[in-house]
Amino acid sequence: MTSARTLTALLLCALISPDPALAQAGRMVDDTVSSAALKANLLGDPPERIVTVYLPPGYQRNPATRFPVVYLLHGYMGSNKSWTTEFQLSRAMDSLIAGAHIREMIVVMPDGSNKYFGSFYSNSPVTGNWEDFLSRDLIGYVDRKYRTVAQAASRGIAGHSMGGYGAMKLGMKHPDIYGAVYAMSSCCLGWGTDLGKENSAWDRALSFTSLGDMTSAMDSLRKGQLGARWKDGFYGPAFLALAAAWSPNPANPPLFVDFPVTRQNGTRTWVEQVQAEWSANMPLALADQYGQNLTSLRGLAFDVGTQDEFAHTVSGAQALDGVLRQNGVPHVFEEYEGNHMNRIPQRVATKLLPFFSRVLLFDKETPRR
Repeated sequence: MTSARTLTALLLCALISPDPALAQAGRMVDDTVSSAALKANLLGDPPERIVTVYLPPGYQRNPATRFPVVYLLHGYMGSNKSWTTEFQLSRAMDSLIAGAHIREMIVVMPDGSNKYFGSFYSNSPVTGNWEDFLSRDLIGYVDRKYRTVAQAASRGIAGHSMGGYGAMKLGMKHPDIYGAVYAMSSCCLGWGTDLGKENSAWDRALSFTSLGDMTSAMDSLRKGQLGARWKDGFYGPAFLALAAAWSPNPANPPLFVDFPVTRQNGTRTWVEQVQAEWSANMPLALADQYGQNLTSLRGLAFDVGTQDEFAHTVSGAQALDGVLRQNGVPHVFEEYEGNHMNRIPQRVATKLLPFFSRVLLFDKETPRR
């Protein structure tokens, strides 16, 4: 039997120098989905969303075959192009299929960005009902247009960072829609020191009085002008985006949010009601409520790099592993050598895609009992 280390080496070699004679390439399609769930959001973002769809080589070759689908969610400040350009998803899929390391699947990559640079895939009157978009509008569109195996057992959801959070929460709440979950370096599973009121970036978030303030802060971050203070530049806009997703307030223009932290007399304090709203959106708080749902999944896996720059990402993954173990929920949790970003392509190729190839139900297979 091939060892895990040997398989990893083989897969990475395939990604670096695939043999074009091994297989026909898959096809990337940019599609547009008009979503009723995203209409009338207070940010004025369009309800028409770009979605990139990877169709495996066999999709053209075998017109009678249907394929399972993996929905792949990107992180904060990203878009669907994060997967197609930065992480070269199509190259990974083609190479793994050519080497018979995975079976053929459709991969759907929606654009979850907005004027606050990330939707957190949650329902909100401010940003739109992203949970409904993903679990109703998008899936309905994909199942109608493409040859999918249209059942939960043949449908997986995965993501990185903000996308890992979205995958975990949606998988918890909708096991009738998603049959398997893989979450990579998930943000926001629970509170951590960097999300707490001790983080000075709250002062930056609380100083925003317009969308322009937030956009200027993000521009400084993207241009590398903040140097060692990049975390302050990141957390300020991210706190605003989280508030728009988790504690929206349409009666509080122009940002339409309530923050869980306030500053009075030079001291940051909790706003307890808003803090509770944030807690209610974190998977650690949801794990007990949705434990039976998680047990019904065909597969549940998540991971985190031990050098992750965001403290709550590591502590949240470790705590979720503990809660799931305590509740007897089958799952795979792995800590690996790496930070928040530097192992994504390798983890997708050697862990995430093989995971779904193993656990999803393929066309004409008999469901397991």
